[in-house]
Amino acid sequence: MEFGTLLYLLDVMLNTLIILLDIFIIFVILNAPELRHNPVIMLTVFAMSLDILVYVNVIAHDVPSYFLNKDVTTPLFSSCCGYTYLTKGHYWYFDFAKPYTYLYSRINIILQVVCLSVVIPADVLIIYKLYKLQRSEVWVKMSTTSANEKQESVVKKALRMNREAHLALNFFIMTLCFLLQTLCFNVVGGNGVWKDLVMKIASKVNLSKWAIYLLRNNTVRQKLLEITGLRSGSAIAPHSLATRTGR
Repeated sequence: MEFGTLLYLLDVMLNTLIILLDIFIIFVILNAPELRHNPVIMLTVFAMSLDILVYVNVIAHDVPSYFLNKDVTTPLFSSCCGYTYLTKGHYWYFDFAKPYTYLYSRINIILQVVCLSVVIPADVLIIYKLYKLQRSEVWVKMSTTSANEKQESVVKKALRMNREAHLALNFFIMTLCFLLQTLCFNVVGGNGVWKDLVMKIASKVNLSKWAIYLLRNNTVRQKLLEITGLRSGSAIAPHSLATRTGR
């Protein structure tokens, strides 16, 4: 087996493992009533489901096309989608021979600029809020006289900082993979070793972003460990500080 083919198979296997983890997390959430009734978690599950559907469709096209060395048509990659699969390098790019592809590519760039103009300020705002919360926590520790009042204030600040840090991490991951893929696809033309490597890394970050988000939730982690038999159901009390922090 050629080295390039081996790397391709390893890449597909790694992506498939990430998707299988997504499916397992969805299974755990759907079997946990306390998680099913959380609208944020269910919205994340919906987004994960869309990623799974897209990945299955891509695999149905790309893997046969790679080994047959020709573009295998599938229903969702029709002749009018505006893209073409280039067998020399095995990657997708705009097909400017198709009608309105140029207009679509311009609209695509405009929409991505709009997304960046929203996501980057959101990252900056979350980091600023984390800084303010940390400063406020230090001030509370220095100025509070009552021990109980001090402990309660510190706990509240810790919970808020945990939520903000959670958001900051996920926004950073989403921004990073979005920037890498946007630059490689829209700015850098053609194909190359470094570009292929960056696109593969960004693709994996993009595929795993929802799993990373949900696995930071203590309740989700507890349910996963219970199902896999790595932890008993009573290891974390349902109303403990650790459980509430991850929500």
